[in-house]
Amino acid sequence: MSHHMLPRFLPAALAASLILAAPAAPQCERDWAPASGIPGANGTVRCAVEWDPDGAGPLPLRLVVGGEFTAIGTAAVRGVAMRDDATGNWLPIGTGITPRVDALAVLQNGELVAGGSFTTIGPTVVNGIARWSGTAWLPLANGVGGFVRALAVLPNGDLIAGGSFEYASGVLVNHVARWSGGAWSPLLVGFPGVTLEVRSMAVMPNGDLVAAGAFSARVSLWNGTFWTQLGSLNNFVNTAHVTAAGELVVGGEFGPFGSAGNRVSRWNGTAWVPIGAGLNSSVYSITSLPNGDLVATGAFLQSGSTAAPRVARWDGTAWSQMGAGFDANGRMLFVRGNGTLWAGGEFVQCGTPTAVRLASWNGASWGTDLAGFDRPVDALAALPNGDLIAGGAFTRTGTIAAPRIARFDGASWHGLAADPGSPVVDLTVAANGDLLACLGGPGQPTVARWNGTAWSTIGGPFSGSLRAVLEGPGGAIVAAGSFAAGNVARWDGTSWLPLGTGVDGWVESLVRLPNGDLVAGGGFLNAGGQPARRVARWNGTAWSAFGTGLSGNEVTALAVLPNGDLVAGGSIGVTGQPADHVRRWDGSAWVPLGSGLNGPVNSLAVLPNGDLLAGGSFTAAGTTQVQRLARWNGITWLPLRALADGSVRALAVDAAGTIHAAGDFTLASDRAVGHAATLPNPCPAGLGVYGAGCTGGAGPLSLASSQRPWLGTTFTSTATGLPAASIGLSIWGFTATYNELWLLLPQGQPGCLLLAWPNAMSAAVPVAGSVPSQLAIPNSPALVGTTVYHQVVVVELGPGGALQTFTSTNALVLVLGSM
Repeated sequence: MSHHMLPRFLPAALAASLILAAPAAPQCERDWAPASGIPGANGTVRCAVEWDPDGAGPLPLRLVVGGEFTAIGTAAVRGVAMRDDATGNWLPIGTGITPRVDALAVLQNGELVAGGSFTTIGPTVVNGIARWSGTAWLPLANGVGGFVRALAVLPNGDLIAGGSFEYASGVLVNHVARWSGGAWSPLLVGFPGVTLEVRSMAVMPNGDLVAAGAFSARVSLWNGTFWTQLGSLNNFVNTAHVTAAGELVVGGEFGPFGSAGNRVSRWNGTAWVPIGAGLNSSVYSITSLPNGDLVATGAFLQSGSTAAPRVARWDGTAWSQMGAGFDANGRMLFVRGNGTLWAGGEFVQCGTPTAVRLASWNGASWGTDLAGFDRPVDALAALPNGDLIAGGAFTRTGTIAAPRIARFDGASWHGLAADPGSPVVDLTVAANGDLLACLGGPGQPTVARWNGTAWSTIGGPFSGSLRAVLEGPGGAIVAAGSFAAGNVARWDGTSWLPLGTGVDGWVESLVRLPNGDLVAGGGFLNAGGQPARRVARWNGTAWSAFGTGLSGNEVTALAVLPNGDLVAGGSIGVTGQPADHVRRWDGSAWVPLGSGLNGPVNSLAVLPNGDLLAGGSFTAAGTTQVQRLARWNGITWLPLRALADGSVRALAVDAAGTIHAAGDFTLASDRAVGHAATLPNPCPAGLGVYGAGCTGGAGPLSLASSQRPWLGTTFTSTATGLPAASIGLSIWGFTATYNELWLLLPQGQPGCLLLAWPNAMSAAVPVAGSVPSQLAIPNSPALVGTTVYHQVVVVELGPGGALQTFTSTNALVLVLGSM
């Protein structure tokens, strides 16, 4: 066919291109989505007090807690935070205090005082102790020459600080000092000794001060003039408490041999006396309930033969367990003015629903302001419908029961209706949309399939551990880990069979190459009996290596780039070079990705535009700060919004370019997150269909694409149903039209429409009834949000190549997006 046969207004074989009057570039910077928070605190809670933040103002008393956390609930709070009882939300007090607050007190003028292991708050030097003025944390003179562990306020308003310091603002005080409003002074000679420490203080009903801790007297009483040792205990005291009845009770490391009590004792005025059978390990805090019962917390597990895991109650007769107890040390007990008991510490489990490091007692069980996942998230998978699945050892997300697996619908998390039965360590989606899960329960690792309704186990449990699962060619399921069948095995419908002779070490990650070959990464050195360090390929028949392999401890993550290149991440490098933790196989060698990353990589994912995401415990790429989450654009590593603690264990990306990260982190930038966080894409690419194709000489005509139009990529569509004797004219424009072709061209067929104005076109001869079209989209931020319309008009040819009829497909509408 000669060129003059084409309609005059359609230039032949014009390469599609976009020459735009660019609008102002939109703001496409990502930020973490509103956070679900965490059920408690992300670090140890050590102390508490009630405080009125506005004095005579309308605000009620608020609970203030201190410790070494950076988040509580949904709030980013550093070291000190207060609770709004009306909403259950936690609020910061100024910029917070790091690294640790050990003691809190309220002065008679209403100011809040914090003591601990800190020297500065922002640019202000405070040296272990500071007061909140209502707008800022301020020093008390020059502070102390060490750490403050305890605070008390005497009836006359003087503040007493105790801890592991010898000097206060240059004055020798020996571990205990008085602040009378303008200067520090000693209480006589204090407790001389370089390595000593005051750990707790309490005020008796008559105003006398009790100090307890790691000094020779263990417990001493200050009567305003001199110190008096109270009795004799055989080891250190961690906590001192005065009951409503005026009795002094202490807990610590002392007893049971030759002592008046087993880690907990009462002072009867002349001697220490035991409290029941006592407790079998360290006591760190004691308080009284409104009815006079005592509550103790610490590292103990029982009282006599009675179980009492780390928290126990004394009713005047015996010690008893409180709820499910704690799974790790309790450090703080505090009873509010309304009678509510709060506990803090290192625990992450205290029954169901659980509370992490901060809990309140409702009279029957422990709980907290529930938010986020109660344990780290280990695996993520994006379903075809856009939902996200998370797996791990968690039991809840917020107030929702979600044992070990949960579903995110884009707005909130839900349980998956059924418990898979063991912690989930890996997830993948099968071709039919089913979910495959690696269940790594102790002694019972197995693979399970979720069909949307129920779980079914695939084969029996493995004799070891599982770490990865993948659907291979033809729907074959492959599992890997550390087990007898060569550490990597395939399910044949009846049993798990090793792939050849397998590999000689554990496998952490699996991925498929474009040709269907399977790649395994882990801690092995040989595959199929041949050297293959850390990474190996299975072609369906035999194992082979990728060059000389990778050095380091293990490959924990694998990904395949759009061009087919393999990327490996982990604690790796190449021999003779520093470990850079991520490498790309270019077909002949493992090459670096820029300067690499300065810490292990746990997960890799590929964005729709081909960029690579890495998640792990790293903090920098060369001189660029990339806190645990980074993006490789083919040239350099780019930071994303920082994850301020923990590490990323799993990544997933949906079709809109939204990034999902999961792991053991609890702080994303300035937001508290419960082990999972979402970075929405504010400039997603859009693809829609409008109009209808008509029927041509070979049947219905259709135009479709499985891609979205991202900046910096080549968008491809395919028109189908074209006759063999035809030409497809690919039309691209910035305006939608709705014109009957027969009104524009006499050969246009009735019912066939021109749906896109032809600003740019190209022509192609169909192959097997199909014509592909391509649009190279420049990587220009100014193009974000631009709408492009696309259609294929079919020139059907008659005998001798003469133009016979014009028909057309439906149209596509493209909204250009950025990653």
